[in-house]
Amino acid sequence: MAIFCERKPSKYLELPYAADMSDRLITVDRTDKYLGHPDLAETDSGRLLIVYPAGHGRGQIIMKSSDDFGKTWSERRTDLPASWARSQETPTIYNLHFTDGRSKLVIISGAPYWHAGVQDGRFLPEMKPDGFNFSYSDDGGESWSEFENFYSPMDTVVCMSSLTQLKENGKFVDKWLGTFHNHDFVNYKSILTFDGNKAQWSTPVPLFTFREVEKEVGICEIEIIRSDADVLILIARGESRKTHSVISLSYDEGKSWTKPKELPYLLCGDRHKAAYDKKSKKVIVSFRQLIPERKSLFSSRRGIFDGWVAWIGTFDDLISMATEDKNTRYGERLYLLARNYGAWYDCGYNGIVVREGKALLVTYGAFDKRNKKPYIVATEVEF
Repeated sequence: MAIFCERKPSKYLELPYAADMSDRLITVDRTDKYLGHPDLAETDSGRLLIVYPAGHGRGQIIMKSSDDFGKTWSERRTDLPASWARSQETPTIYNLHFTDGRSKLVIISGAPYWHAGVQDGRFLPEMKPDGFNFSYSDDGGESWSEFENFYSPMDTVVCMSSLTQLKENGKFVDKWLGTFHNHDFVNYKSILTFDGNKAQWSTPVPLFTFREVEKEVGICEIEIIRSDADVLILIARGESRKTHSVISLSYDEGKSWTKPKELPYLLCGDRHKAAYDKKSKKVIVSFRQLIPERKSLFSSRRGIFDGWVAWIGTFDDLISMATEDKNTRYGERLYLLARNYGAWYDCGYNGIVVREGKALLVTYGAFDKRNKKPYIVATEVEF
């Protein structure tokens, strides 16, 4: 028994949990069916929009809204585009701000390969790779365009896992760097621009030159955040579980990247989402915790976890993790946002909105010991 008791994340974490916030969750949506993989955006009016599939990855896109920073949520929208019912992957949502003051909400849904299977008693047929689908709103999310498809038959997983506005000559331009990966763990980038109201995505090309590292680590689900010194900081999942999650830096607007470096245990996990709070000058990173562990006589698993976790620190802390072999800065706080009781580590894909010293976060998971079906929740964190 002593051996099993040692298999806890707390044995490895460089910072102890500042708090276990599992009792602070707000239920956004819960049924007797599987719900998962949400993302979140804030409109210019302050309304929060959450999107998630009715199923594990593939399934009709559901949208709800909140006008009180996540304390209460609307009913499911019933006036959404018909094409959203055929969504093939986890949707991502962003609010783009143009240099002329306009804004546009966008939703991207990848279309990767899916094997046949059964979920919630329903047979799910095999699905072929089909590029990615794109929808937009010019009226704050009141109405949305039907899906437009790009780059079929590419295999696109978690697309766009990040979408980062770019700069030229030190000033923002109307270009956004999007990222996704395929099942061979090749990570791609595509630049989004607009010709009038028409979206244009550049031909996807590999993001990294470090193909051997990318393949060995199983780099995927990339998140990119821009530092206050205009360094692009990339954090990614390591699906092989042979290494920790990784971090990389770009000093030239994503044209090149430093060799990916393993993160400390406290940031090991999947589907990292990051946001910067200007008031506190702190960064929050939310993710599904998964600390790699080698298979042994006592465990066939490839990792240990508690559930949904958030880290708070600074850009300097993250850059230290990407560049220092000694004297690494570990940040300020680590929160256990929710303990997951469901199958394996199935939780933690998330979205973040930051507002004046507070962050509203959403995710999915089986956070109820009595009923282990994943559902959608929200929680608030103060900086």
